[in-house]
Amino acid sequence: MHPSNLDETLPPQPDQLHTTWQSQQERWVKDITQMMLIVILVAGILILGFVLTGFFTLLDTLPIYVLLVLILPAWWVARKGGYRWVAIFPALLCYGLGAYSSIVNGYISIFVLFYAISIMLAGMLISNRAGFMMVGLSIATFWFFGWAKSGFTVEDLTSVISLFFGLVAISLLQWYIHMRLQQGLEAQIKGNEVLRVEIRQREEMKKILQQQEKQLRRLADYTTDLVAEITAEGMFNFASQSYRIVLGFEPQSLIGTNAFALIHPDEIHHVQEAALLSAENNQPKTMRMHVRRQDGHYIFMEVSGNPLRDEQGELAGFILSSRDITLQNAAELAIQESEKKFRNIIEALPMGIHMYTYQTDGSLVFSGYNRAADTILAFDHSIVMGKSIEEAFPSLADTEIPRQYRQVASLGGVWNKEQVDYEDLTVRGAFDVHAFQTAPGHVVAIFADITERLRAAEELRLSEEKFSTAFRTSPDSININRLTDGVYIDINQGFTKMTGYTRQDVIGKSSLELNIWADPADRARLVRGLLDSGIVENLEAPFQSKNGSIIIALMSARVVTVHGEKCILSITRDLTERIQAEKDLREAHVQLESAYDATLKGWARALELRERETAQHSQRVEELTLQIAAVFNMEPAILQNIRRGALLHDIGKMAIPDHILLKPGQLTVEEWVIMRRHPEFGRDMLAEIDYLRPVVDIPYCHHEKWDGSGYPNGLHGENIPLAARIFAVVDVYDALTHNRPYRPAWKDVEARKYLLEQSGKHFDPQIVDIFLKIV
Repeated sequence: MHPSNLDETLPPQPDQLHTTWQSQQERWVKDITQMMLIVILVAGILILGFVLTGFFTLLDTLPIYVLLVLILPAWWVARKGGYRWVAIFPALLCYGLGAYSSIVNGYISIFVLFYAISIMLAGMLISNRAGFMMVGLSIATFWFFGWAKSGFTVEDLTSVISLFFGLVAISLLQWYIHMRLQQGLEAQIKGNEVLRVEIRQREEMKKILQQQEKQLRRLADYTTDLVAEITAEGMFNFASQSYRIVLGFEPQSLIGTNAFALIHPDEIHHVQEAALLSAENNQPKTMRMHVRRQDGHYIFMEVSGNPLRDEQGELAGFILSSRDITLQNAAELAIQESEKKFRNIIEALPMGIHMYTYQTDGSLVFSGYNRAADTILAFDHSIVMGKSIEEAFPSLADTEIPRQYRQVASLGGVWNKEQVDYEDLTVRGAFDVHAFQTAPGHVVAIFADITERLRAAEELRLSEEKFSTAFRTSPDSININRLTDGVYIDINQGFTKMTGYTRQDVIGKSSLELNIWADPADRARLVRGLLDSGIVENLEAPFQSKNGSIIIALMSARVVTVHGEKCILSITRDLTERIQAEKDLREAHVQLESAYDATLKGWARALELRERETAQHSQRVEELTLQIAAVFNMEPAILQNIRRGALLHDIGKMAIPDHILLKPGQLTVEEWVIMRRHPEFGRDMLAEIDYLRPVVDIPYCHHEKWDGSGYPNGLHGENIPLAARIFAVVDVYDALTHNRPYRPAWKDVEARKYLLEQSGKHFDPQIVDIFLKIV
């Protein structure tokens, strides 16, 4: 119904007024109080104006002011008692004042009229407006006729004025109450209408949801996947019929049970962690796990969980969708194993592998490789993964290879090529490449590094050329014989020059037929060496030339393959002249060494003659030193150097002035400083002669002592050269057992005792022991 007709067709009922009052009380009290104040103030000011103009006296208007003053408190008190007291209390107040005025003034005052108006108001407020309107009109009529009969007086004018303002106040109050009630009813009607729409929409949505739930349940029951709803604690709320088909559980029997109990114990912890993570992130999670069947066996399943939230956003549970992937997993494992084997085969191949993918934009992208590719090309292929072939391998950009690879990737087929990169007419790199399609848009290139093979072939060709040149031009004798029978296949000019045999003389014949070997035993040694190791080096043997002369030659031979046949390649150098020259050289060397030794002995003899008191000393210590040194199994060349060092042990004294060297008495400190330098003088003299440089150890170090107290360097222990340690013992022993100008010779026992006392101090204890055993 339209709200504008509410006041005629739907009057406010007491319960409605009471409800409106309870819900709008504060607002009503505020608004009515403001209207009452306005009416009171306007009436008060108007009547005060009449008093000031002399029309009324203050006594005449006193009842009106009393009424105005009492209306507001009466209203304020009445509202505490509820809406009925709001209507009735002002009426009772007016009635009391009217009765008082009748007694005092003797006429029906304005208060009686206010009583009538209050009754009308009460009637409006308590839903009996018509009855109370009649009562009010009767009283007002009674008052009017009473006024008309008695005549118009000042009190009558006061009553009219009061009536006017009372009617204004009552009209405003009635209008306000009516307006508020009408607004409340309109709002209630609108609210009810919205509520009815919402209820209707909810009912329709409920029907739709019920229908969808039925459809989803039918779908869950007919799908092969296992669908379930679990609580946040993991308890089943719903399970589809597939649980009976796949796991053997009746869906109804699972309701209220823990879903995690079906998971393999080794995997529960990981699944629970994944569920917590899914709930925290509010994201679905998919995992693979082993789920228990009713018979106790476990099957491999893929489970997807999606978190559910309630209206407050709290976790309500999960929707689970599970699928048996036991066969799929087995197939995947088989594929993985196959891929692993394939990958192992690829990685084990010595050939390099490149994989490319042909893109829709025409680019050929590098997508894979094996370890051999890294090794062959000597760089890390991972840095070029995902790049085009031109970016990954710039050196191929200007070749036909990218175009050929694209053609193979798109059209299929096989393409192969031998790539050779030359630099300065030599092979820098070479690859044997085979490209084929593995799937539409995918091409694999297998390449083998044939650099060494081509390089070896090139080197072989060059070697053959060089060998041919060397074979023809070498001054040495070169001949090639068949291994099986020794028949000559080829000879060079050097062979002819050395033996006198030409190619016509030897080709097709063996060395036995030509009788070239002067000693058959040498030929036997050659054959035995070739059979054992395939090579014989530096075999010196006599050969017989064509004219019968004997040639001493040095032969080296090895087994080679010539045109698929085992042969002997022999290189022989004529040593006849060299041997004679070596013989002459050895003889000259012996003579030179004899001359050197004679010179050294002459130096030693000259030094002895200079010192006089040490005659024959050098010869004795030379012989004795060699005896001791022989115990250490030294090589002859080293013994020769020791012998010469012993002869020249005091050669440095030749640089000592005579007044010091030959002084009969004790030397001064300064003279001893000079005397102690004779090892250094000896070293410097001998070091300038290449032939005598190896003999320096004894002349330079024979005054060093085992404990480090010797001179010139204070060496100790095994830091002193072995030859010098041997000579030190021999030198002192010989000096002690022979006369000197300043003392007589010691007895052998005394000298031995002294050596023992100085063992470990002056002398090497090992040398002392050896010396005492030999001497």
